[in-house]
Amino acid sequence: MSKAVIKEAFNAPGNAVWPATGTGVIGHGYKDTGSFAIKPFKEIKSKSTRTYLTLLSAIGIIKGEQISAAMLKALIAGAKLGSIGASFVTSGVAKATDFTAAGGLYTFANTNSMGVGFELVLSPSERSLTTTYKRAFGTAAMAALITAAKTNAIAGALHIPALDATNIIKGYINPDLGDLTVADLNLADWKITIKTRSTPNSFDVELVSGLEVDIMIVIDNATPDDVNDYLEGGFAPELTLAMGVDTAYNLVLGAGGLTRYGELLVDDDKNQATVHYNGFYDIDFIDTTTDIDCKAQL
Repeated sequence: MSKAVIKEAFNAPGNAVWPATGTGVIGHGYKDTGSFAIKPFKEIKSKSTRTYLTLLSAIGIIKGEQISAAMLKALIAGAKLGSIGASFVTSGVAKATDFTAAGGLYTFANTNSMGVGFELVLSPSERSLTTTYKRAFGTAAMAALITAAKTNAIAGALHIPALDATNIIKGYINPDLGDLTVADLNLADWKITIKTRSTPNSFDVELVSGLEVDIMIVIDNATPDDVNDYLEGGFAPELTLAMGVDTAYNLVLGAGGLTRYGELLVDDDKNQATVHYNGFYDIDFIDTTTDIDCKAQL
């Protein structure tokens, strides 16, 4: 008996038939955690504690360390369109050339495509991409999708996990991003968080308006001149973060999209300046032609 766990998740362009040859299908790869659930959505609850179903929402959440340009660009495209194809590989899957299901290959494509949101986190001890796929269906439509999971297949030379180790960002990163120049030994801590801002519609599809950016850099032993520089407020210049390993690409945060401010803490144990960058980029002003280029709405 196969253990019913999330073995892999794939996505494909939204509002389209699932690719017959596997072209355009991207796997999340080596995952940290993953889940797939079907839950009541907008249910009616009476005073007598009875619950009446109106819709059922399919929710897939995948957290992984694999952060490829292709995956981020696919997620941004899905966020712009408000639609992405998704397939969740659970129990009873056989692999020859293609994946075939015998009890648990849940696929949402074409008119059943899902909404998508994501959160990218980079720090000294974490490099993760958490993706959330959601959409609610009427009970009859959901029943048909569940039934189809018994016989679905995914074509193409794909693997479980769809691991590409070159897209797991390993090694040391200095997060100065082209604005601050911080000596490696003066870096106490840092964290970069980029996530979608969205509002769910009446079918639990996340309508994404843009990307929220939060960057924190903690610097040890700052001199008064450094502190004056770090604590200076105002708009940040263009920041560039080199991403990828064998397939390098840049995440560009355009000038004027972020503000910068700082704090100073001197106590019995430390002398630290903390620099913050915060801002928002409209989803329609993000260009993924080459790099992932976020342009400010000025």
